[in-house]
Amino acid sequence: MAKPIRTIERIVPTKEEAQADAVQQILDALSANRDTIVSFLGILGELDQAGVLDIGHGVLQNRKSLEKIGLEFINVANIPGMLKNVILVSQFLGKLDPKRTEKLMAGLGKGLDQAMQEQEKPASMWGLVGQFRDPDVLASISTALHFLRGMGEELRTREERST
Repeated sequence: MAKPIRTIERIVPTKEEAQADAVQQILDALSANRDTIVSFLGILGELDQAGVLDIGHGVLQNRKSLEKIGLEFINVANIPGMLKNVILVSQFLGKLDPKRTEKLMAGLGKGLDQAMQEQEKPASMWGLVGQFRDPDVLASISTALHFLRGMGEELRTREERST
């Protein structure tokens, strides 16, 4: 019968052996990825020539003061509020029907074109009243009134919910 094992001897490599093994692993990885490493070193050289590495080094060395300046800028410029508004506008635009929006924007564009045309003389009071007979003017006023009605309804219901 075999003798029972009473002790286990661990083979602990010396510092030199561990270092030689680590160097060999690095050399193996370098040779296996030679093209990639050469390409990366080329990119790194270009970044150094462009001064990007110096900028990055400076940023890292001054990160504490830059952090304070960045946070102060965020607070002064109200970045969180601005981002919230961007999100809300994005959500709003996502809810709009593109065909209806296109029609409204085309009407707005044509209205701006006509508004910018030079008038021969200012309209009189009776001339303004007479404009209400124009179907295009009536359609525009009707659209504006419907818009105001919908907006007022939403504002009123929001006020009721908040109180």
